[in-house]
Amino acid sequence: MRSVEARRMLVGALVVGGLCGLELAWGLDVADVNPEWTPEGKKIAAQRAKLPAYDEMVLVPAGSFLMGSDKKVDKNAYAPEFPRRKVYLDGFEIDKYEVTTVQFLKFVLVTDRPPLVDWRYEGAISRSPWLPIR
Repeated sequence: MRSVEARRMLVGALVVGGLCGLELAWGLDVADVNPEWTPEGKKIAAQRAKLPAYDEMVLVPAGSFLMGSDKKVDKNAYAPEFPRRKVYLDGFEIDKYEVTTVQFLKFVLVTDRPPLVDWRYEGAISRSPWLPIR
């Protein structure tokens, strides 16, 4: 089981290395890698960005709901959850699916960012400017 998992990780590292123009990925630590697009990698990314993105949205209707916790029911609730109260929200639309890799790839290409080699938290984007406002 471990050897299969290790092979998958190695193959993944080699694929990422190929897209970034690395000759060979010797390890899984990519902290010292300076990711840059190669012409071949950018061409492959542009082809993959044409795949379906599943950017369907659904309507959450306006209405009230109970927010918070009741001390009698949930003894493990945190203080900010109290008191339980009724809250009203206007209707809104939300993405039906989480952000897909295709959507993220489109964002990377449109904003001319380097290819993603590993996931590091560098802050959140409140609203991606490349997404249409619906």
